[in-house]
Amino acid sequence: MLVIIYISAIITIAYVAFATVTFIGFLKAKKNSDNIIESTKQISVIVPFKNEANNILRLIESLKKQTNSNFNVLLIDDNSTDNSYSIAEKAIIGITNFSLYKNPLSGKKRAIEFAVSESTNNYFVTTDADCLITKNWINSIVKNKITTSNQMVIMPVLMTTSDNSFLSHFQRNDYLALQMTTAGMAAVGNPVMCSGANLYFTKELYNNCKRWLHFDLPSGDDMFLMLASKKQQFNIGYLLDNNVAVETKSEIGLRNFVNQRIRWGSKAKNYTDKGVIIIGLIPLLTYLSVLINIILSVNNFIYLFTALSTMAILTICNYFLIYSFIRFFKKQKKIKYFVLSQLVYLLYFPIIALLSFIGIYKWK
Repeated sequence: MLVIIYISAIITIAYVAFATVTFIGFLKAKKNSDNIIESTKQISVIVPFKNEANNILRLIESLKKQTNSNFNVLLIDDNSTDNSYSIAEKAIIGITNFSLYKNPLSGKKRAIEFAVSESTNNYFVTTDADCLITKNWINSIVKNKITTSNQMVIMPVLMTTSDNSFLSHFQRNDYLALQMTTAGMAAVGNPVMCSGANLYFTKELYNNCKRWLHFDLPSGDDMFLMLASKKQQFNIGYLLDNNVAVETKSEIGLRNFVNQRIRWGSKAKNYTDKGVIIIGLIPLLTYLSVLINIILSVNNFIYLFTALSTMAILTICNYFLIYSFIRFFKKQKKIKYFVLSQLVYLLYFPIIALLSFIGIYKWK
């Protein structure tokens, strides 16, 4: 009995330590992201897209409205079966800094590789066709000291709810936690996550690291690039800026949501970075310990006390981290269904981990 309780206590302490380091990193990111400098750097925006007829025009229009004009856009159609290409083609007529291509191969990774090879620039930012960007997005990226001192810069992605359902709010809460972890760990020099929806890198970094991108896997264009960059000791920074954040919507429907999370998690089998593995295991083991203690409490009340204590600590830590992150952006400060989301995690973490290990998902 005592062994289980001791193990649960150790895991809980590890989670508190992880949350503390994450918050310290977040404070460091806030401090380091205030440096605005003059820059004449030209940047290439890479937008790989597939079947984004409902979104591509909105992104193109927002790119047209950028306050900084010293950039060009490479739109790469990755074998769309809808009219995404024709929509993009009409939208950029007469605009000299926009180019549209069809991916000569297949897959998002190959689309990005093609874009980098086509561009004469040395600096790139990737985003997704379904993202919303601010008019100062480019300007804030190129004029920040962080992007002049690092060969890769991870930038924030905010998830907005597609509707007012519990599922949408659960996704948002979950994604906020991921983003806070991304910011905090990157700022303390141990990047463990990033998103291709908002990622800056140099051509030198990409060409040196692309051999480790696992082109045989459809997912992971961002994570494998970051992990290879980390291994090759390129400088990786994090830019915490309201103008730099991009927004994406939550998935609609449980099947789409689960499919997305399995896709994200399935590539973890190929991770060898100890920092990523440890940070991934800490939440999983913590929620598993709560679940195990709840099951064991049928025979002994002390296990229920251990489960409730651990859950209370988890909930307080998570709320503090998530609220600190969303408060910075001054958007949607209210966190709905938070406690219920924490309870769902008890089953969500082990189920998604198992399904991700199996690795069966649908790629559009």
